Amino acid sequence: MRINAGFLIFAVFACQMAFAQLQTGRNFFYYERYHSAKEAFAKDAETNPEATYWLGQTMIELKDIEGAKALYQKSLTSNGNSPLILVGMGHIELLENKTSDARQRFEAAISLTKSRDIKVLNAIGRANVESRAGDNLYAIEKLNLATSIKGFKDPEVYINLGNAYRKMGDGGNAIVSYSKALSTDPKYAAARHFTGKVYLSQNNREFFIPEFEGAIAIDPAYAPSYRELYHYYYFRDVNKAIEYLEKYAANTDQTPELEYEKTSVLYAARKYQEAISQAEKIMAAKGDNYSPKYHRLLAFSYNALGDSINALKNIEIFLSRATEDILLPTDFDLLGTLQFKFPGRESQAIENIEKAIEMDTTVTKKIEYAEKVAGILDARGMLRQAADWKIKAYNFLPN
Repeated sequence: MRINAGFLIFAVFACQMAFAQLQTGRNFFYYERYHSAKEAFAKDAETNPEATYWLGQTMIELKDIEGAKALYQKSLTSNGNSPLILVGMGHIELLENKTSDARQRFEAAISLTKSRDIKVLNAIGRANVESRAGDNLYAIEKLNLATSIKGFKDPEVYINLGNAYRKMGDGGNAIVSYSKALSTDPKYAAARHFTGKVYLSQNNREFFIPEFEGAIAIDPAYAPSYRELYHYYYFRDVNKAIEYLEKYAANTDQTPELEYEKTSVLYAARKYQEAISQAEKIMAAKGDNYSPKYHRLLAFSYNALGDSINALKNIEIFLSRATEDILLPTDFDLLGTLQFKFPGRESQAIENIEKAIEMDTTVTKKIEYAEKVAGILDARGMLRQAADWKIKAYNFLPN
């Protein structure tokens, strides 16, 4: 049977275009440019299960869990045996705390691919690492299996493996895994970035700053490391913070989150009234669609100006609207500190500063919060309670 040469050329060209589009989306995802990634994956999601899987992962990163779920459910109705889509649906089920259902999806995908598909095993590892209900040991098992498959050379697998160890608090094995990612691909900036995240969790400045700077040296387009350096210098060196924010903005998607950071940095520069004016302008323009973070910014700015009433009002609004993933220990510390200024709210103040202590992972901050409460109580003549808090601060010392 004779096959039309023109048709063959078209088919090859179409395959090449589909692969290029998928790779474009994967590159955007790697750089955490999720809005651009979503647009790229959407172009082939109807015909390419791998693009569908990554589109769903991008939607998860953009906090659109229901959208990702609907996407995977729709794909499964027409292609119920697609291993990657099964894993994607399992990821959703982990996010919904349906651990048994998720495990069945993962095992089905492994069975369909005879435990020999690196992409599937990597996706299973990623799903478990990225979900609070995920099983880190299961993730480690499957990711290690992926590295043993002939022809393996995917540094992303080692990143997910390192993230599994990091989630378990095993910084040593996390760093070993990230090192293997860098050995697999010396240009893989994420390896140094995530090594920096390990040291950042230990508050080890001498190590995490060189790692983030090293990631940028490897790949000047790697925006996540600019973001980490911006956050680090935010309260330490506002000029450096602005420099890193500008570099971050030049290498990432122009999003409402970035717009917020450009306003927030006014607070770091101690331009409190400008921060308030700009925040209120953006909030008015967006109607009800602004981020609750603007109320946090207003609260801290008003507090810096000595306006406790407006500061308290805005931090309370922020905490009533904020999702768990954007809460910080300093939010509860500010709330508690402000409540101390209003008679009759002392017990609420102590309760909120205790939340800040519980949330914060650094010993120095825990001690700082406890000593602050002790000082406030001491100044009010509440000596027994102050002594209790001084003991609490002392007990946080590691030795």
